[in-house]
Amino acid sequence: MSDTVVIPANRDDDASFGKYQIISELGEGAMGKVYKCYDPDFQRMVAVKTVHKALLENNPSCEFRERFRNEMRAAGKLTHPNIVAVFDAGEKDGCPFFVMEYVEGQELKHMLDEQTPFTVDQGVMIIKNVLDGLARIHHHGITHRDLKPANIFIASDGVAKIADFGIAKLGNSEMTQIGTIIGSPKYMSPEQCVGEPADARSDLFAVGIILYELLTGQYCFNADSTTAITQKIINVEASPPSTVHTKLPKYLDKVIKKALAKKAIDRFQNAEEFIAALTSKSGGESSSGAGLKLFGAGSVIAMATLAGFMFISEPSNEVSLSPQTAQPVNAASVNVPQQPDTPRIKSDPVRENKEIQRLSPEKSAKVTKLFKVAETYNRIGRLVSPPGSNAYDAYKIILSIDPDNIDALQGIEAVEQSLVESVNSHVESGDNERALLTAKAGREVFPDATIFSELIETIERGTP
Repeated sequence: MSDTVVIPANRDDDASFGKYQIISELGEGAMGKVYKCYDPDFQRMVAVKTVHKALLENNPSCEFRERFRNEMRAAGKLTHPNIVAVFDAGEKDGCPFFVMEYVEGQELKHMLDEQTPFTVDQGVMIIKNVLDGLARIHHHGITHRDLKPANIFIASDGVAKIADFGIAKLGNSEMTQIGTIIGSPKYMSPEQCVGEPADARSDLFAVGIILYELLTGQYCFNADSTTAITQKIINVEASPPSTVHTKLPKYLDKVIKKALAKKAIDRFQNAEEFIAALTSKSGGESSSGAGLKLFGAGSVIAMATLAGFMFISEPSNEVSLSPQTAQPVNAASVNVPQQPDTPRIKSDPVRENKEIQRLSPEKSAKVTKLFKVAETYNRIGRLVSPPGSNAYDAYKIILSIDPDNIDALQGIEAVEQSLVESVNSHVESGDNERALLTAKAGREVFPDATIFSELIETIERGTP
């Protein structure tokens, strides 16, 4: 079969990014699109990633433009067979784009979702590839901070490649305020869950979770909500993988335990240590499991590298944004704007100190930091979304550490009240659609509060 690509000579500018001629659209997410394009100079396919123009126009803080550039700078510094390569960058109609390696292969998330069997050795090799890529990333002073199966691609030759540096931390720089919870909730480290700084060991915690999934086909901190997942990540030890599949080599239990240690100091301190642990123990033991069926790849598909368009955090259950698919409204779909008259929780320093003094120094420090996180989210209107990065979740995590904390309980009450006032404010301004979304988000987060059901009924009747 010929690899020749025929490009019409009269293609207009809308069908290209400079010299890169659009062949097809590969994917679209919340932040932008990825296109399969043809590079006539090198006669090869590339993937071109761009950001939605509306996000740039409606975002005075330039957060999305800066995050996009951050990803480009991070990926552009790196050359490694286990990292998606960046070739070029440019701008079209005021929107930046960059040009990347086009990977013909499979997204690891699809491999896990489809649950097609493959061997222990194959799963371990994927993780070693990821760790090799991370070693290069970390040596350049970069922390990925959002490693997950959706950001790992398996090329047709079986090589794993790391992608999506949208929220990577370069050196000592921080794109976000101190205390902000960053990452995808299912793959965050304990320190990320409480808003503490992330470093290379946070990325290695995420690798441990991914390895667990490859070995067992199960997520190790599974729970019914994002808040419950983060609480498990902070407080609950993962079950050894051999308790899920008894034929798994025992050395992998030890590797997983160290990778998922709650304290960063107790984990592998760098990717090389992680690789050494897998290599030194894999000789005779893993061969006995070489025929053991795990969960893995389905049909080969052509996909865009770096096709995950991430906000600061995502829901633990990813939802298709396809306009053809109607999705139920949930708390993740509404980011409530802060109203000028919205009451905020005011802490009593004396009482707060007494509350925190009942805890260990380590837990006290976490609670103090989480209150600062909650205060920030209240100020900017992140009351119940996005999951893992809002005031409600911050208060819930505090209560998982200190169940009787009065200020956290009052904080949750204040969030409920603020949602009610936001609904009323939207109704008064005539924005019934936004009011309905906010009311439904409130009902989901506070199912026992009848006020939200009443508001929904009133709005749907069209009564002011």
